Amino acid sequence: MQSQWRVFFNVKTEDKAAKLLAQVREQSGLLSVDAPLKTYHRGGYVANFVIAHQSTDWNDCVVEVIEYGQRIAHDWLLTGDVRNALDGWSTRSSISGVSAIGWSVVRPTENVPDR
Repeated sequence: MQSQWRVFFNVKTEDKAAKLLAQVREQSGLLSVDAPLKTYHRGGYVANFVIAHQSTDWNDCVVEVIEYGQRIAHDWLLTGDVRNALDGWSTRSSISGVSAIGWSVVRPTENVPDR
């Protein structure tokens, strides 16, 4: 399974955003993150990346993603369907210069249970 992440940086230079992305990688445990930085139209920078999870179990994957998120932010807003597609959003990062973090986990269609 995979999770998709977006990290927004409230900084003026790409070099500073790159340093903050490295801090996000280290603090979250998402060390395999290789994300290009792009300028964000509202100012600052944004990094988009996908994480491949080893777990094939939906519940384990969701808990893993939440755990990664809790390492770098708090006060998460969870939306979506916890059985099939879950999103998390926080503007309360523990890393100064990170203005917001979002993630999404979507269950592959072949693994969706009948209701």
